[in-house]
Amino acid sequence: MLHALLISNDCTAAELLTRVIRQTGQIILDQVYSAEPTHYQLTRSLHTLPLDVVFVDARDRAQVQQVQDEMEKKAKGTALVGFCTEPSFSAVGLAHMLPLPLSPAGVLDIVRRAVRAAHDRPLRNLVSLVSTKGGGGATSITLNVAAHLSKYFKKNVLVAEADLRFGTMSDWINTRCIQTIGQSLSCADSCVSLIWARHVCRKFGVDWMLTGRERNMPPVHWFDYEHLLRFAAPRYDQVLVDLPHFLDDAVSEVVHLSQTVFVVTTAEVLSLRLARQRIDELEGMGVPRPRIRLLVNRLESRDLQPEDIRRTLGCELGGVFPNDYPAVSKAILEGEFVEDNSRLGRAYRSFAGAIAGETRPTLDLESARSLFGAFLGSRRASAVMTSLLAQKQ
Repeated sequence: MLHALLISNDCTAAELLTRVIRQTGQIILDQVYSAEPTHYQLTRSLHTLPLDVVFVDARDRAQVQQVQDEMEKKAKGTALVGFCTEPSFSAVGLAHMLPLPLSPAGVLDIVRRAVRAAHDRPLRNLVSLVSTKGGGGATSITLNVAAHLSKYFKKNVLVAEADLRFGTMSDWINTRCIQTIGQSLSCADSCVSLIWARHVCRKFGVDWMLTGRERNMPPVHWFDYEHLLRFAAPRYDQVLVDLPHFLDDAVSEVVHLSQTVFVVTTAEVLSLRLARQRIDELEGMGVPRPRIRLLVNRLESRDLQPEDIRRTLGCELGGVFPNDYPAVSKAILEGEFVEDNSRLGRAYRSFAGAIAGETRPTLDLESARSLFGAFLGSRRASAVMTSLLAQKQ
C-alpha cells in the first residue's frame, strides 16, 4: 500500500478527498489534519510516518510553502500533491495537482506521477532481463551472470525473481526462501521493519529472492516493487531482476527503475521480430532507447551476425552468448552453473564484467568470429533481415 498524509483547513474538502482516497483501495491515510497543524505536529508526522505522498490544500499558499520547506528538511523523496475543490482556482508552486472532478483513478494517476518525480531514476545498480518469448534464456543468463559477479568481481549481488507464477530459479539452484518474493512484495511498504534474512536466501555467494509460484497471492502493484527495490538497492553492489514474459503494470515499474533493460533474443527471425516488438513495448512504458540493450543468446556460426541484428533493430548490443545446450542442461541437472572455462562460461563472465563496469563484453565482429566461426556475409544477411522484419506481423 501507499501511505499518505492529508492537510487542509477545510473540513468539507478534507472529508471529500478522504472518501475518494479510500475508494482507491491502494492508499492508506496515516494522518489527516483538517485544521492547520502546528509546526511540531507537522514535523513529527513527516519524520515518523512512512509516507509516500502528502496531500495539501493548494488554496492556502502559506501552508503549502511551510509543508514544502519542512519536507525538504524531514521527508526528501516524499511526493507532494496539491488539491482544490474550486474549479476556477489556479495553483502556483505545485508540480502535481489532482484533477477535478476528484476520482479514484485520477488520484492514483497523479500520485504515481508524483512518486516517480520525487525520486532519482533510474537506480544506478539495477538491471533487468526479459526474453522476447518464453524459454528465451533470460533466467539462465541471470543466474550465471550473478554467480560470476560474486565470484570473479567480488560484488555483493541480489537476484530478484519477478516471474511470480512461473519462475524456476529455485528449482535450478535447489533452494527455497523462508519468505517468497510474493510475500515480501505484499509487505514491502514496511521494508524498514523487515528481518531481511527471512526474505532472501544465500547460496553461491549471492542473495536470492525467489518465487514460490503461489496461486492465491494478493495482487501485486507497481508501488510494491517501488518500495522493495528502493529499500534493497542501496544494500547491494548490483541488483538483477529476472522479468516475466508478460510485462504487466506492476512489473513496468521495475523496467522504469532499471538502469538498463536487457532484451534476450536468439538470432532466429521470428525471435528478432518479437525483439523489435519488445523494444517498442519498453519505450511505451517510458524506458528510453539508450537504456535498452540486446542480448543475443544461443548464437551459432550459421546465424546472422550480431552487427546485422544491431543495425536492423536499431538497438545496441549488450552481450553475445554461444549456443551450448549440453553445458546448460548439465548445469540444470546438477543444480550448478555453467562451467567457468567453457565457451559459454567465458561469455557469461565477460558480460558480468561489463555490468560491473570492469571489462567490455565481446561484441565486435572479429571477436565474434573467433568465438563462433564464420557468419553469413554481412550484406546478404542485412538484406535478408530487413526483408523479413519488414513483413507484417
